[in-house]
Amino acid sequence: MPRNVEIKALVRDRALLLSRARRLWGAPRRLQQEDLFFPCPNGRLKLRLQKPGPSYLIAYSRPDARGPNTSRYTTAVAPEPEALAACLRAALGAGR
Repeated sequence: MPRNVEIKALVRDRALLLSRARRLWGAPRRLQQEDLFFPCPNGRLKLRLQKPGPSYLIAYSRPDARGPNTSRYTTAVAPEPEALAACLRAALGAGR
């Protein structure tokens, strides 16, 4: 199962951060994301609605702790995310 490390950090100088990011990766691209979370007995489950690009169903586990956290996850492309969200709501309860 793939994994990643999530680190949340306070940005004190947004202009400096953007300048460094541009040097590393070029001009920024806008990516619009909305995550719908569903109740899940084993870990966490979310449907990531994304524009541009495909949407994804993501099952993952991550501790509820401060500081860097490792997530283990698996994903599936969701070519019909609205229909999938309706199915998940019907089976698991409202996504938030």
